[in-house]
Parts: sequence; structure tokens; C-alpha cells
Amino acid sequence: MIFNDSTIVNAGSFAKNAKATAQRSGRLGLSSEAATLLNVQKGGRVLIAPGDNGDLGCVILPPESNDTRGFRWQQASGYFSANLKPFFDKVGLDYANKDVTTIFDVVSTDERYGEYPVFKLHKRLVTKRTNNKEGGGTR
Repeated sequence: MIFNDSTIVNAGSFAKNAKATAQRSGRLGLSSEAATLLNVQKGGRVLIAPGDNGDLGCVILPPESNDTRGFRWQQASGYFSANLKPFFDKVGLDYANKDVTTIFDVVSTDERYGEYPVFKLHKRLVTKRTNNKEGGGTR
């Protein structure tokens, strides 16, 4: 049987719009869905490990963690971000490009780093749309 009740996929179990964006300032900004999935807390940190094809591995540490290797989360206007500019510069990620935005889709994995879950940040490039209409004015 190719289709039965026990194999139906629950769409609600998948993260919706859980993404991180390399902002032009060099900060890694999270969508609200990503912040929820990652369980980010103000004052916590994110450990980053470069992976294949520009993907990143990340582990979210709570504020009470003694591990100081991570980048500290900050919260402004309800959104979380971390200053990854020095890391992005080191790996050559062009976060300041006005024509292309680097997006990372946040994916849960089965891996653990000690007591913490490991997430994969899958890199993709999004070309910004341009308005090719002549005249450019409004009527």
C-alpha cells in the first residue's frame, strides 16, 4: 500500500520560515521562527562551525553557559542577531553585496554537542530583484 494513515506527514511538524540572514552589517539575523526553533535567549551565545559548501553547524548556548567561544545574541525590536562580521570576513562571505543576500535555512539534526542540539544552517544565495521598468515614477 503506497498511502495509509500511519504514513501521512504532519505539515505542522516542520519549521516554517526558520531562516537566518547575513545582514549587510555583518550580523546574523534570525527570523522569529528560527529564534523559536533554536530556543535563543538574550545574553546566550551561538557556537559556529564551518561545514561543507558554506553551510554552518551551530549550537545555541544559554546565558548561564561558561563557554565563551560563541558569538553573543542581542535582541532589538523583538529580533535576535549576533555579530558574525569577523567570522564572515575570515571565511570570505560577501555579506555587504547589494545584489545578493546570503540566507541560511535552519535545519534540525540528530546530532548533539554535549547536552545541546546541533543545527545545520544551509546556505543559499538569493538574488535581489530589480525594477527594470523605464520611467520609474508613479502616476
